[in-house]
Amino acid sequence: DDNIILDRIGNVKMHMHFINGIETNGFFENELGLQFKMNILTSKLIIKTNKIEIEYSLFLDGNMLSSHKIWILF
Repeated sequence: DDNIILDRIGNVKMHMHFINGIETNGFFENELGLQFKMNILTSKLIIKTNKIEIEYSLFLDGNMLSSHKIWILF
């Protein structure tokens, strides 16, 4: 009820763990062998019966790379 794990499998592999207000570890790997670990800071996580909202920022070596929003409707 209070966290989401996103695992992507295929040519691009990713693991991301979202917990509101908590910085977590994740990783990225593509088919060319590029791989790195990243930190994920979740600023918003709402889990409802018919909807999930996630807002987060990605950090690499302490530097913010990007911020994202995901909405999933059921």
